[in-house]
Amino acid sequence: MDSTALIILGVCAALLILFKFLSLRGESKLESQGKIVRREKGFNENAEIFTMGPIDQNKVTEGLKEIGNSMRISINGNTNTQSFSITGGSWSQWSARLKLLEATQEKTVYRFLFSNWKSGAHSTAPEDPTSMNLVLTAVEKMFLNIDPNTKVHTEPVSYHTEKS
Repeated sequence: MDSTALIILGVCAALLILFKFLSLRGESKLESQGKIVRREKGFNENAEIFTMGPIDQNKVTEGLKEIGNSMRISINGNTNTQSFSITGGSWSQWSARLKLLEATQEKTVYRFLFSNWKSGAHSTAPEDPTSMNLVLTAVEKMFLNIDPNTKVHTEPVSYHTEKS
């Protein structure tokens, strides 16, 4: 290998290290601001179940509108059935669903899950886990603001992948 190739290889390696450092520093800043929570790898492959007391479902609709406006993401759905689809911006290719599972005089239950995401060529990990974490954290906070006694549990989801 000649010296030019070694220099190019060194510059590429340095840029990769710099990119990773800046990415980790950005995540640490978001975490310290409370905008994201440190999550296990593969968090996007679990559904989150939110169980709370009886609530005014309009608060969920309004909370989602606030999240959509502040994060520049698309949120569409049916306010009557409380079924919503959430899509990351053009810079982020993922989508999620939030659905009311149960509403009784005793409790209200919603389910949130990421329904698809763009991953790398040799990985099932999402290309943009930070924006997914931002949305999930915002949804968690929304439910806790509606009912501070909200209980959250996760359950694994079985996904089928498509090769492009």
